[in-house]
Amino acid sequence: MNTETPAPPPPHAQAGACAYLLHVLLQEAERRQAGFIGTVIAGVVRDHQSIPGDIPEKPLVDAIFEETLRILRHANEPFGPPALEPAPRPRG
Repeated sequence: MNTETPAPPPPHAQAGACAYLLHVLLQEAERRQAGFIGTVIAGVVRDHQSIPGDIPEKPLVDAIFEETLRILRHANEPFGPPALEPAPRPRG
């Protein structure tokens, strides 16, 4: 039985994995229901417009909505995500 603690993942690996998974799920939802991502984009835009302009956290809120829209628009592109480098082979 191996009792060694596995090495921690590279920085930001978990965030990258979540972004990739979200992208795949959005594209699958779009494949099953054409227009799904466009509907979500429209809802996000409406939500963003409903945020009062004078809240103290406005710059952070704006950045969150901008990134959300970037992710959605990227998933809505007809050619999908950019090609990724092959994953490294495990050393054995």
